[in-house]
Amino acid sequence: NPQEQVREAQRRAQELVNQQKQMQSQAAALPQPGQQGRDEQLKQLNQRKDDMVRQVSELEQQLNRAAGQMRGDQRDAGNRLRE
Repeated sequence: NPQEQVREAQRRAQELVNQQKQMQSQAAALPQPGQQGRDEQLKQLNQRKDDMVRQVSELEQQLNRAAGQMRGDQRDAGNRLRE
């Protein structure tokens, strides 16, 4: 159902917003350059960022599929009305 897909996409988008805010806080709290643990924390943040990029791409694909289904549903409804 396209409407359910859109609701799920909205939920996932909100999760991504929350993750981004969390990452911003973590980035702001990084140790100074040269301090112990900074490189590992940067590596983890970069991995999370890459994962978020992948999730945004998947979300975009999901929304495109839902939009295509909605267009098809509207076209079908229009054809039934003309009949």
